[in-house]
Amino acid sequence: MDFSDFQKEMKRFKKPVCTCMSISKSGERCKNKPISSHSLQKSMALKRIQSNGHVISPQPSFTPKTFKIDLKKVGHSKASTFPVFCKKHDKEIFSEIEDQFEELSPKALTLLAYRSVSKELFTKLAQIRMHTSDRFRTSMIKTHGESYYDEYIQNAVVAKAELEGAKSQLEEMLHTDSFENFISQLFLFEDNLPCAYSGSFSPEFDLHGTKILPDSKDDWGIIFAFCGNVGGQNLLLLASTGQQNPEQIERWFKSVEEKEFDTLDFAINLGLDYLENIFLSPDWVEGLSPMLQKHILRKAGIGLPFAGPRSPDGLFEIQFQKAQQKTRA
Repeated sequence: MDFSDFQKEMKRFKKPVCTCMSISKSGERCKNKPISSHSLQKSMALKRIQSNGHVISPQPSFTPKTFKIDLKKVGHSKASTFPVFCKKHDKEIFSEIEDQFEELSPKALTLLAYRSVSKELFTKLAQIRMHTSDRFRTSMIKTHGESYYDEYIQNAVVAKAELEGAKSQLEEMLHTDSFENFISQLFLFEDNLPCAYSGSFSPEFDLHGTKILPDSKDDWGIIFAFCGNVGGQNLLLLASTGQQNPEQIERWFKSVEEKEFDTLDFAINLGLDYLENIFLSPDWVEGLSPMLQKHILRKAGIGLPFAGPRSPDGLFEIQFQKAQQKTRA
């Protein structure tokens, strides 16, 4: 399977995988058809990093024998769209972080996390559907072997279950307007950010480089991540419900508090290392040295099929600020 085949397959499996994902207080699921909406606000997060109506998206490109990541321009009106909520619920649920935004309240932060995990769950469902298809399974086993494929699918199924649990926990908080169990760390920036992303991940290492990801038979803790602009404020949000593998989540957040780091470098490295739903400023990318651009390509492939493992110090691997200062000097 080459990249053109992969694109066709992914497009087919990224069609709505179900009805609207909104769940009522009584536990009933909406039966309406989902619309294509933004996981990153077009008028805020994406608008702040676009250039001439475009943003940069790291995207995979491969043949049966090679794999690489390309930095491709995408229209910012089409970036980060996903069919998860119907028109009615998309407006009702997220109005507080869009047209009716007032402040970064606990509810607003929870809504950012809820949208992030919903996007991630949709993507995971589409990936499982595609990767378990006969065509993809045959191609992956031929390239990497059956044991690698089985482990990859097993991990994907575990991640899906954890995402469903995290989404349900956030829904309970929003329905009851109770956010005391919502764990979060918020970083604010004065200047515009060079990237925007939204999604969730289970941290493999803490910030000291110690492995904290459990085996697939155990619960995986989920971190929600949002980086971008909300209501004119540039921010990085890291959050969790803490109910899935509390020890893993506690160790990760504790290491964030203990470690000294450049916050902007950390935000960029985190998005590239862990999240597929990341977009970069074209002007910022073009201003980087060729070496830094190569590092971005390599890091954006981590965690994808056919790519290499994650580094224990990956969140501090590239010092963008220091490198750019040397370039300007």
